[in-house]
Amino acid sequence: MKLYITLAFIAFIASSALAQQENQLLEVPPQGWYRQVSGTSTIVGYLFFLNRDTGWANANDGLYGTTNGGDTWTFLSSGIGEPFFIDAIHGIAEGDTSMVRTNDGGKNWYPIGLRKPIGGKAQYFGMDTIRIYDGKDSTALSNDGGVTWQASSVGAQLGGAMSFSDPKHGFICGRQFIWTRPDQYQGRWGADFETTTDGGKSWHLVFCPIREDLSSIHATTPTLLFVAGQKGDIINSINGGLNWDTLYFGNGLEFFQKIIFSTANKGYAIGYKGKIIASTYSYQSWEQQNSTVVADLQDIFFIDSLTGWACGNQGTILHTINGGKSWVHQYLPYDSIMVQTYPEPAGSKLIIHYWLSSPLHVTMNLYDASGKSIGTLFNNDFESGADQTHQFDISKLPNGSYFIELSSERYRASCKFTKIIP
Repeated sequence: MKLYITLAFIAFIASSALAQQENQLLEVPPQGWYRQVSGTSTIVGYLFFLNRDTGWANANDGLYGTTNGGDTWTFLSSGIGEPFFIDAIHGIAEGDTSMVRTNDGGKNWYPIGLRKPIGGKAQYFGMDTIRIYDGKDSTALSNDGGVTWQASSVGAQLGGAMSFSDPKHGFICGRQFIWTRPDQYQGRWGADFETTTDGGKSWHLVFCPIREDLSSIHATTPTLLFVAGQKGDIINSINGGLNWDTLYFGNGLEFFQKIIFSTANKGYAIGYKGKIIASTYSYQSWEQQNSTVVADLQDIFFIDSLTGWACGNQGTILHTINGGKSWVHQYLPYDSIMVQTYPEPAGSKLIIHYWLSSPLHVTMNLYDASGKSIGTLFNNDFESGADQTHQFDISKLPNGSYFIELSSERYRASCKFTKIIP
C-alpha cells in the first residue's frame, strides 16, 4: 500500500469549532468469530429470544426478527419499543402513544389501553404484568396488560436502571449523591438505591455506600442482587441491598451498560467498546471474554447457560452457543465502509481502523475542525471485507480537533479525533 503522507497536513492550526459527527464502526472478527446479517447499521439496543431460533432485535430504525437463531434478520415494523413475546406470534411492547400488541410475530401492532404514562425500560411477567421505569424519577405498573396504570415517584437520578426479581420485589439504582437524611449516613457519599415490595406502588430509599454512578442492575432473587457501575465495577448484595461487596474492579475509564445472569452463578456484563466479562466458577470470580469488536454493546440475552446474544452500536449482534467462549458476529447485508480512530484524545500517535464490506477503491483524507482539507493519508484498493489498522505519527500536528474521512465511489464514512499534547 502506498501511503501519501506529507508534511503539509501539519501546517494548519485547528479551529476551536467542533463539528458534531458520529463514529461509524464495524469490526470484522478474526478466526473463530463470524458475522451474520443483522439488517441494520444503527444502534441495536434490545434483544428478546424465545428459543435458539426465534428472536427479535430492536434497533433505532425499527424491529427486526429472526427464525434461524440470527443467521438472517428481517425488518418487521417501526415505532416499537422493547417487545416481549409469549410465543412466536403473540407479543406486547411500548408504542408511540400506548402499549401495543401483535398477533403475527411483530409485523403489525394494535394499541391497547390509554396513553401510557411514561416511556422507558420495561420488564414483563407475562403479557399482563408490566413494570416500567423512565430512568429519571417515575415508575409505573400495570396488571392488565397496559389498559390501566398506577404511577409512583422515585428519587433515583437520571441514568439509573430497574430490575424486578418477581412481580412484587423490585430495585432501582442511580447516580451517586450526598446522603442528606438525618441519620448515621448523613453527609456521606453513596449511590442512589431504592426498593419495593409491593410491585412498585411505593419505593424506599436505602443507603448504598458505593461512590459510583450505577448503570445496570439484575435481581436474581429478592435478596441476591448484582449491580454494574459506570467506572467498570461489579458489586453485589446478598441481603437485598443492606450490605455490598465488590466482585470486579474496573479501571475507572469504562462502563458496563447491562448485567444479567443466565443461572445463579453464570453472569455477564457488557458495555464500553465491546467489553464482555463473565463469571467463571461462581459469581465471585470474573474474567474478560474477547468479543473482537470495539462498538459499544447495549444489551445481552441468554436463553440458557450456553446460548445467548449481545447487541450494540453499528448494527452489532453477537451470538454464542458455548457460554461466550466463542461468538457469532452478524454482518450488515449491504456494502458499507466504517472508520474509527483511537485513542481519544490522541497524543503523538494516531491509530486508524477501518472496514470494507466489499472490494472498493478508497481514499482517506484529513480535515481540520473547520472542514479545511489538510492532506491525503492514502489512496488504495482493498479486498472484500478487509479489516485494516494503521498507525500515523501526528506529533507535529497542532493540538485541536480533526476529522478523518474514508470515501469510495459509492460510500463515505468519517470520524472525529482530538489531538492533545500538554
